[in-house]
Amino acid sequence: MDGWLTFADPRFEVRLSYPSGTLAGEPVARSESEVGNARRVLIRSADREVYVEITRYPLISANEEHRSHTSYLETRFGKGAVTPLTEALIASRPAQKYSFAWPEGERTVVLLNTTNATYRVIWNSASALNHQILETLEVHESNPAEVRPM
Repeated sequence: MDGWLTFADPRFEVRLSYPSGTLAGEPVARSESEVGNARRVLIRSADREVYVEITRYPLISANEEHRSHTSYLETRFGKGAVTPLTEALIASRPAQKYSFAWPEGERTVVLLNTTNATYRVIWNSASALNHQILETLEVHESNPAEVRPM
């Protein structure tokens, strides 16, 4: 996509492209943070038309991440805010998916395992631009034959 930026950090096995601005002209910013042994990159615009968050964890199961995240989200947004895990595909790879909602919005979450890590990808599913961004997601790992099942 012409004029798009690329997120390609050697500490991550996933890469994606994103626009420098939204269709309404809002700039898109990228920030990174670490919490414990997790590393997060957040790509977003002030109006949240673009909202894609990728967190890299040491290998954990989809059930473990879902249980932990559900506990946090239900404390924040209330019981029933999080859906159960379902099977999904992302970057043509098997993954697990769930979503969460609150009165002002909702997010979709996909969990993807690689040889070395578990990735949690959260995005604003109400925005068509985020779906375009997610279509650019690629996985680059040293030995794809060793991908561990979710």
